[in-house]
Amino acid sequence: SPDGINYIIPGNDDAMRSIRLYTESVASAAKAGRGQDLAVQAEQDGFVEAE
Repeated sequence: SPDGINYIIPGNDDAMRSIRLYTESVASAAKAGRGQDLAVQAEQDGFVEAE
């Protein structure tokens, strides 16, 4: 088991379609999570600083 890996996702990492599926899913989850963090911070502080 590699260090720092919490979840193993089985799949064909040599096929472009599989790579696209995984990267789009991860990007979508990251964007959704990032938006939630700003909303929570804004509710708590009333102020959000964006860079």
